[in-house]
Amino acid sequence: MATPQAPTLDLEWSLLAPPGAGVVVGVDEVGRGALAGPVTIGAVAVDRTCGTPPTDIRDSKALSQKRRQDACPAIRAWAIDAAVVHIPAERIDDVGITQALGEGAAQAVESISDRRAVGCVLLDGRHDFITPVDARWSVRTVIKGDATCISIAAASILAKEERDGLMRDLHVSYPVYGWDRNVGYGTARWSVRTVIKGDATCISIAAASILAKEERDGLMRDLHVSYPVYGWDRNV
Repeated sequence: MATPQAPTLDLEWSLLAPPGAGVVVGVDEVGRGALAGPVTIGAVAVDRTCGTPPTDIRDSKALSQKRRQDACPAIRAWAIDAAVVHIPAERIDDVGITQALGEGAAQAVESISDRRAVGCVLLDGRHDFITPVDARWSVRTVIKGDATCISIAAASILAKEERDGLMRDLHVSYPVYGWDRNVGYGTARWSVRTVIKGDATCISIAAASILAKEERDGLMRDLHVSYPVYGWDRNV
């Protein structure tokens, strides 16, 4: 796997330049697009006392599992503080994914703010889902922040490694889903039949309905071959 361009601390250092600035907290989520398991939010705090960052901090999606595993202890040793929060599928079903993300991110930042003053939160992406839930902190969204800001990239690594480990642990209780390999994301082996057979509460209602629709639409497209006059390949 090719090594992508490294993120930097340039933005973090600029925010830490004013005297008395609080710590900068990078935040990223993992699991937004998964069919099962929690959405997981990582938060990594840095200040001027942090030394040279570990060399293998990249967007978590660009690293192998081995490199992410190796990076996690180095990140925790380097960062001034860190937190990871899981929001379960049941909560996502209750309030929706945006609210769930906001709650998880707010909890992660709050756990850091309980120990030290937070000056700014750097949130990966375009949309600030933290402020509507908790407006105590200044939030700055950073498009492709996990590829450009070290604090966000580090948060993405911690979040992904913890979430992947959780899904591998759940695989022991629910082996039918193959979560030791797909960690809750959709694959060709997923179907409504495995959802019914597995009966896992960590699969969201929304995900189960998506799987059911995909299976039904596939059935109608198959029937179109025998009954083309009805146009079931399009109108299902």
